[in-house]
Amino acid sequence: MNVNKIIKSAGKSFLTLTGPIWLLLVYWPWQLIVGLFGVCYYLVFVRTPNVLFPRQARSRRAMRLRGYLVPLVFLGLIPALVIQILVMLWHLFVWWHKSLGQWQTGFQKTVPAVLAGLIAEAAFILVFIGSFHHPLPWSLMGYSEVPDRWYRYEAIDPVRVLLTGPFLIGAFWMVLIPTILTGLWPKIKKFLFLPGIALSILALYTSLIPEEQYINNRWTIAAGIMFLSVVLIAMMIMAWKTLHRPTSLRQFVWFSAIRLLEKKRIALFSLAAVTLCTAMLLIIMSVMGGFVDQVRNKSHGLMGDIILEGDPIRGFPYYEGFIEQLKKPPYNAVVQDATPIIFTAGLMRVPKPWDKSSSWTNTVQVQGIDLEGRIAVTQFGKSLNIYHQDPGKVTLDQPITPPDDPEADKLFGLIYGLDVYGLSERNRDGIYRRRIGPYHTALLSLIPITRKGTLVDASAPAVSQNFYMVDDSRTGVYEIDAKYVYVGFDVLQRLLYMNRQETVDGKIIPARTHQIYIKLRPGVDMNTTGLSEIYRAWFKYSIQFDDPLLENVSVNTWEDYNATFIAAVENEKRLMVILFGIISIVAVFLILAIFYMIVVEKTRDIGILKSIGASAYQIAAIFLAYAGAIGFVGSILGTTMGYYFVKHINEIQDWLIEVFGWRVWNREVYSFDRIPGDVRSEDVVMIIIAAIVASIIGAVIPAIRAAKMNPVEALRYE
Repeated sequence: MNVNKIIKSAGKSFLTLTGPIWLLLVYWPWQLIVGLFGVCYYLVFVRTPNVLFPRQARSRRAMRLRGYLVPLVFLGLIPALVIQILVMLWHLFVWWHKSLGQWQTGFQKTVPAVLAGLIAEAAFILVFIGSFHHPLPWSLMGYSEVPDRWYRYEAIDPVRVLLTGPFLIGAFWMVLIPTILTGLWPKIKKFLFLPGIALSILALYTSLIPEEQYINNRWTIAAGIMFLSVVLIAMMIMAWKTLHRPTSLRQFVWFSAIRLLEKKRIALFSLAAVTLCTAMLLIIMSVMGGFVDQVRNKSHGLMGDIILEGDPIRGFPYYEGFIEQLKKPPYNAVVQDATPIIFTAGLMRVPKPWDKSSSWTNTVQVQGIDLEGRIAVTQFGKSLNIYHQDPGKVTLDQPITPPDDPEADKLFGLIYGLDVYGLSERNRDGIYRRRIGPYHTALLSLIPITRKGTLVDASAPAVSQNFYMVDDSRTGVYEIDAKYVYVGFDVLQRLLYMNRQETVDGKIIPARTHQIYIKLRPGVDMNTTGLSEIYRAWFKYSIQFDDPLLENVSVNTWEDYNATFIAAVENEKRLMVILFGIISIVAVFLILAIFYMIVVEKTRDIGILKSIGASAYQIAAIFLAYAGAIGFVGSILGTTMGYYFVKHINEIQDWLIEVFGWRVWNREVYSFDRIPGDVRSEDVVMIIIAAIVASIIGAVIPAIRAAKMNPVEALRYE
């Protein structure tokens, strides 16, 4: 027997048995090192020279020389990667600006196209970002920050109002015109390039420099006329082509689209995607839109159209004369009613009905109101329980006794928020069970503040008084119903020492209030006529008095007063719509993939159609028409599905609770008892149009590929 064979066989057996050890500890690490070294060697000595010197020939000696530089491979790895990344970024920079310049001007040479692309890019950034009040254009005009005139009523952020005119002018001259001229008169683009950019920047500049904040209507009208003229000319061209094109050709496109694609059931997947995406968007827009509308309606209903507010601690005087002046000509043509409001923080203790020795203690926001005036100016009366049934039983400005106990102490009335802790219980269905009855007593403790902002009596600052709880308020906003209580205006004014007083030396200290709620007459525009008239009236009235507290009085609309809260809810709605809109883009890519696959499968049919005389335009129109039909049908089905889902969303939630125990809208947490769902017609129209456009966009690439297909090549390989 051959000894060598025995040794080789034993060695192979030993290596086989010890394979897991040497593979794991020796072979695989060595292969990893060799592979890593090979990659590094390629990046340093092959790829980087090719990137830097792509067209230079290399001799064998130069190639052999690199072998002696092997030890330096790891030292040159990072520089090699940096070089490749920089070269790649440079190529990307040149390609992008060259493409942008060719689109804007039609220049084909690299240097002029790149320069034009840089100019166009700068103009795009300036005009389209500047149209949303970005600080960039202000800094270019020499301002270190956005001027104060662009801040509305001491807001933290500048008003982000879209400057419609500059935006539309820029869209017309820098987007629409270059695109149209690409297919018509490309040589004219280079002559219109700089004038168009200059006009767009001029529109932005002249819209930013006025002293008053407004949307420049002149530029908006000019841009609208330009867009309308383009649309009219395009319709005239379409009409001319329609009159001079045989009817059979138009029928050919639709007939071919139906015959070519009717058996492709896979296109139903794209139809289902469009349906689901449109339904999802409509549901989100309706629910969030309804939530925003309820927030706005509740905010408007709790205060008047215009609010005058002074120092939040000390208030402001001479309000009585101003309210009387508003009710007289000429201001009564604008103002329907006005009422003063006092507010402060307090501590309320309510004895428990079953145990007088214990009580509920809550920190509350106390409002002093003229009940009849507050109801006349706002929708406060709709939130009251007993007042809604019998207004005569609720009074705040006169001491009263319980009807069943005439011998009881006479106390002033108090209205409490229904969600104040302990006073009521709300079940999961939104139904309240009140734990206290009418004329239950409550002790209210307050801290009065002087005109100078100090405590009235530092040794005993708290002022306490008992009240009868004569009614409860449920505005529908949980944050208000859980914190606010309401007493008579004169009562709270006296407790806070804000009423009219006479000093020892005979001086008169006028009465003060914190706010005045003003209701405008129907038909008066709140943001223009109403606000300006009230501001002018207050200015003329306040200059008669020399009082520092009058200097801090501001005049706001209810929208401005609640701008932070409303903006937060509206931004949440926009964020949800944007997120689900991004998700819906999946439908576009699904249509693209499906139609591209159909084009590949129908290569022979497309070749036959082109061989018998079908033009590239007609072939592309076949797929675009079918995609538009899918978008239209899918959007109709989706909006119908979304509409019925929104209209029955509360019933669907009740069914989910009953069957699965899933509660999406917890009535114990949210301010509103039912899920809001208002379907707006403008949302439906916008979603249908967006679905059709998105479907057509998804089919553009497959349609172009089908249009460019060579009939000879298509038939040769089929």
